[in-house]
Amino acid sequence: MSALRLLCALASIAAWACGCSLVGDELYDPLDEIPPEVVDVFPPDGWIQVPPNASVRIRFSEAVDPDSVGPESVYLYSGALSPQGRYRVEVEPDGCGLATFEPYEPLLGGVRYRLYVTEAVCDLLGNPLAAPFKSTFTTVR
Repeated sequence: MSALRLLCALASIAAWACGCSLVGDELYDPLDEIPPEVVDVFPPDGWIQVPPNASVRIRFSEAVDPDSVGPESVYLYSGALSPQGRYRVEVEPDGCGLATFEPYEPLLGGVRYRLYVTEAVCDLLGNPLAAPFKSTFTTVR
């Protein structure tokens, strides 16, 4: 084995051992395999007296793919009632993802709503949510 091949083999082994990949002359960070998690929600779980015009905000541990957030992955419902609305996703200054659901019409008063976020929500590299998230709140009459 030539000295150059041996050096390349040792560099590849060293890069693999530290979790990095060596391609050409550039060193890349290891792939992110950590799934996003819901770290906060508004209205908080169990809240009562929530204004009917409130938006629902879900904060994730990292940025999420905007295409993965929508009516198929984030449900707000009460029995057969499921308000329609607009979904917005943004990245906060600290790098966390924030998804907002803004109902087209005010929510009904005195109703207990359930929020369900499925594993269909993914981060920017396609890692699905670590576990489904559930929360409830009740609007003011």
